[in-house]
Amino acid sequence: VPPRHAAPPESMPADALTIRFALDDPNGLHTRPAALLVKALAGFPGQARIRNYFAGTPPVNARSINQVALANIRRGDVAELVLWGEGAEEARAAVSRLIAG
Repeated sequence: VPPRHAAPPESMPADALTIRFALDDPNGLHTRPAALLVKALAGFPGQARIRNYFAGTPPVNARSINQVALANIRRGDVAELVLWGEGAEEARAAVSRLIAG
């Protein structure tokens, strides 16, 4: 199934770093994994947005547990996390470690 919106919205810089990952958790990206994501981004001063890539939903603040949990990213969906600004490389590494488990 091709995504409805393959590119990040225009408000994100062209040099932003993007991570896409499939959700395997039976409950999707609910409160507990959302909290882990927010914690992984805690030391990163830049910007972070996440969305349901295949559904093409608008991005939400990836630093907010509530917004991430309500982003409607369910099992089998692909999440797209976009990072930019100071510390984006370090944030990508931290989130990649989290995804790898």
